[in-house]
Amino acid sequence: MTVMINDTANNPDIPNSHDTATHPNLRVALLAFMAGLPFSFGSIQVILYYWAFMLVFTIVGMWRLRYSPGLIQSLLRAHPWLGWVLVGWVVSMSISLANVFIFANPGGRQTFAAIARYLYDIVLLGFVGVVARLIWVRALSLTATFLALAIGLLLMVFFHIYVYQSHQITSDMWFSTPPLGPHIRDQGNLACAVIAALSAIVLVRLRLAGWQMVALGVLLMVAWSFLFWTGGRMGLAASALTVVILTGWRLWSVRSEIMNTILRASIVLVVIPMGFALGEQFSVYEWNGVGRTIALTEQVSTDAVDAAPVASLNKITTGRATMWQMSINAMLEKPLFGLGPFGYFFIPERTYDDQPHNFVVQFLVEWGFIGTALMLILMAACGWQALRVLSSRIRAGDESYVIGCAVVLVLTIHGLTGGTYFKIQPITCVALGYAALVAWALRKPDKVLGEDPVDDR
Repeated sequence: MTVMINDTANNPDIPNSHDTATHPNLRVALLAFMAGLPFSFGSIQVILYYWAFMLVFTIVGMWRLRYSPGLIQSLLRAHPWLGWVLVGWVVSMSISLANVFIFANPGGRQTFAAIARYLYDIVLLGFVGVVARLIWVRALSLTATFLALAIGLLLMVFFHIYVYQSHQITSDMWFSTPPLGPHIRDQGNLACAVIAALSAIVLVRLRLAGWQMVALGVLLMVAWSFLFWTGGRMGLAASALTVVILTGWRLWSVRSEIMNTILRASIVLVVIPMGFALGEQFSVYEWNGVGRTIALTEQVSTDAVDAAPVASLNKITTGRATMWQMSINAMLEKPLFGLGPFGYFFIPERTYDDQPHNFVVQFLVEWGFIGTALMLILMAACGWQALRVLSSRIRAGDESYVIGCAVVLVLTIHGLTGGTYFKIQPITCVALGYAALVAWALRKPDKVLGEDPVDDR
């Protein structure tokens, strides 16, 4: 029998009257921010806007949650070793930044870029902590947050079509600098997050009305069509794999409702071919991601017969193998703490872009073996927690937690060959996902009171 204890006044980890405020200003600000996330471009002004928004959101959130202990204090209380790993990672990253001052040209571009990236990482950490606290005290739901992103993505699709119809745009320009975007694949990253989040809502929501099924199905179809249109082999593979894993987990977790699960699974699976059919219609706009992927695969298969193994691998990965090798070689010159934040951009031999298209290689270049090991421990701890509690969270209808797991999973898989842990737009989604996982980690005292189903609607 569960003993109900009313000791919230003396337990700093249980929400009190100050914490359970609705915080409408923070919630509305975050929803507006997420809806506008697809409408971004790669200028320094917009990057500063992201940083400024997260900084203000974090400061205001910390003030509104001032009666609660902070993220690190709560982690140290609930999971002491994990809290100290987090502190160790911040210290290690700070040493990596110090190395830039020691070995780089003081006052040069690398010093400025390293400081900017370091400050962004620190603000991002605070952002995760504030969002985790808001989720924990039931003041914020990731359901509404990612629905806002889905609506923003829908508007971006219409905006793409409008701009193409209204202006003279060549296919090269369309790929490199689409409307308000640094690269069309960066916007495809957001489609991956939307697909994962909406699929989680369909599979987990305790009560799903007919109109909700239709609305979520339409948004999912548009997100899939946008992903097929923008292309990206790993993005498509990561999204499909995430949907399959979520569906299988739902089948395993709620075996008593097999027909209901089949109905929900049919929605998230049937929209994939529908999205492909709709995405193919976008090929008239001189960019076809699926067609480019098929053509590239055929070309690689033809060239692989006569090519050397290394050259073939580099072609299959569209130059990424060379980037990874070059990054590792540069990192080995300073293996313990790496080249510092934003270090890849200043490797003389780098080929293109400002990050190595693999989050592990990115961590190694920026933080070295020590910082990377600490970060991977934190990520593994979140993954292990998800393996242990995801089934119970699905049965309880905890949409925020399952959405967080799904978004982290899809963008982490995609991050093996992409910049989802580097680019501003996807890392925002990753941060929200980890915030949901951290929020559950902070709920350890709830076991004293007895766990209750969470309905994020």
